[in-house]
Amino acid sequence: MGCSGNTSPPPDGQGGGGGGGAPPDVDAGDTDAAEDTGSDTGGDTDGAVGCTGAAGCDDGISCTIDRCIGGECLHEIDSLLGCEPYQYCDPGQGGCVDAPACEHDFDCESVFIEHPCIATKYCRPSTKTCSFLLLDEDKDGHPPLSCGGDDCDDTIPAVHGDGFEVCDGLDNDCSGAVDDHPTIDFESPKTCGTCSNNCYEKLLNNDPATIACEPSPMPMQVPGKCSGSCVQDYHDVDKDPVGTCEYYCIKSMPDDSTCNNKDDDCDGLKDEDVDLCTSITNCGKCGQACVAPHGTPSCVNNGSTPCSQANTQCKIAQCDPGYWDIDGSTFTGCEYACTLSNGGVEKCADAVDNDCDGSIDEGC
Repeated sequence: MGCSGNTSPPPDGQGGGGGGGAPPDVDAGDTDAAEDTGSDTGGDTDGAVGCTGAAGCDDGISCTIDRCIGGECLHEIDSLLGCEPYQYCDPGQGGCVDAPACEHDFDCESVFIEHPCIATKYCRPSTKTCSFLLLDEDKDGHPPLSCGGDDCDDTIPAVHGDGFEVCDGLDNDCSGAVDDHPTIDFESPKTCGTCSNNCYEKLLNNDPATIACEPSPMPMQVPGKCSGSCVQDYHDVDKDPVGTCEYYCIKSMPDDSTCNNKDDDCDGLKDEDVDLCTSITNCGKCGQACVAPHGTPSCVNNGSTPCSQANTQCKIAQCDPGYWDIDGSTFTGCEYACTLSNGGVEKCADAVDNDCDGSIDEGC
């Protein structure tokens, strides 16, 4: 429970706040004049817990605005409802009472005791009487709930009892529910399930015409699912749940089977479709060519995958006629020129390598 009042500077001749020569009572919730020692800056909530409407919160004082918020009665002071220009509204004294005379603002400093709901004390020029304004930190014309007003967040001007509920994650009308206005379409891509789930903002580089919202099973509580298709030359490579098309790439081939250090198919990888296992031009890695002088080269993998230089090497598949691989080196290829003679059987003392094994008259 707290004090309340008109939080906007009233025009001359109207407004709230005076002390009748005595400090206002800081017991803002008590309107029992018999117990008050001075004026009261708030309304009575005694016996009001559990209210269902403003009608059940009438405190019988014409200069207060009676409200039922969250099952509790609150009373906001508003002298415009019935007090004369030289008066102020004090529920503790039964309503409108005469305000003390003054010449300057500082004359009113001692009139009102310190209270968290009193924001300004001043001397009204037209009537030369003391007045005060109640707390309104966000300057929206609505005092906070603690001062009998209808502002459930006195730091945001768009939030108060007369606020219009919009999709912004706030309880604009102080109804106790966030983003609960019936006109909010929670099946729209802009507000997909919840107000914070804007598919157009989340699905980067998606074609706006394709963006859609899969409705949430629990609107206002659980976000719906956004979907869309990437615009030309953008791709969703990481396949994240959000569906962001984060990768820019111009597709030039249906796959990446060409060894050119480019992502031809725009899948985020380079040359991943190149045959590194059997290709004699890219054996184990791109650009690793197999060459066998005077023979036919081959690329052989040892059975391990993926194919790499560690498990895939160039070999000699076969030598050209009249050439032989004596040193077993792929680099020299079939380096030995020789023609079989004597049926390929070594003949002693003829000084000829009859079996073309690189040795002459061996075994003789």
